[in-house]
Amino acid sequence: MRRAVTTEYLKDCLGTALVSLMQEKPVEKISVNELVERAHVGRTTYFRYFSSKDELLSYQIERLWGRYLEEVKEDRTTRGKSCDFTRTQLLQLVFEFYLSIHETVDIVLGTSHERSLMISPLERAFASGPSTEGYYQGCFIGCGVCGVIWAWARRGYQESPEHMVDIVSSLWNPDSER
Repeated sequence: MRRAVTTEYLKDCLGTALVSLMQEKPVEKISVNELVERAHVGRTTYFRYFSSKDELLSYQIERLWGRYLEEVKEDRTTRGKSCDFTRTQLLQLVFEFYLSIHETVDIVLGTSHERSLMISPLERAFASGPSTEGYYQGCFIGCGVCGVIWAWARRGYQESPEHMVDIVSSLWNPDSER
């Protein structure tokens, strides 16, 4: 158990350091040496867990999404509510999450790193099970929602997460539950 905790801690240090450095300069200009120095870990540690900064960025976003979702579930459990989300509720959570990390989204927007930031977590969020169809459904919906989030970010998050859910729900399926 200690090893797993240490591994997650080191990965988190690297992810946090990368996001911090990205606020100072483009990810392409960030060297591995700068990254490990900021994270207070060794180069070997970085290369043990990640093969690229994109992989690290993707890990960090997925980790933040996981924590966000766990907090929401814990809150719902405390209030006696179900943690089984409808598609609309999940969509609401996704928009709220990406708005909560908008500084990171804004840094990555328009770079070659957009995929690392957004698509993988969204594909997993909307996957409907381990089947082949569930996998492709997650990819289809995740990529579509990703495009909408990019457009929302480019417009400066003018609409509220609730309004974005209404927009996407109407595009998704005009007869869908809301």
